[in-house]
Amino acid sequence: MAYEPKVGESYPQPNKFKKEEWQATHKGKILLPDGKTYYLDVWPKYISKNGNEMVKVKIGKECPPDNQAARPNVDTFSQPEGFKDLKDDIPF
Repeated sequence: MAYEPKVGESYPQPNKFKKEEWQATHKGKILLPDGKTYYLDVWPKYISKNGNEMVKVKIGKECPPDNQAARPNVDTFSQPEGFKDLKDDIPF
């Protein structure tokens, strides 16, 4: 059974790629009521300028749709017109 996101809920996971102190400790995605999914950054133990400990949450850019490839207008499995008459991959 696939994960079905619920509006307004997110389950951020630890950020495995964190290298700098300013980067979020947890990352995830959140589905908003407008039907769009956005990236989510979370700092569970954020210390404010006043010294108060709190949770910081930042909603980032909109996520591309899951069915959209990184390069949606490129067909990676077809040969260009000039190469369709070649019988194998080695030109010699």
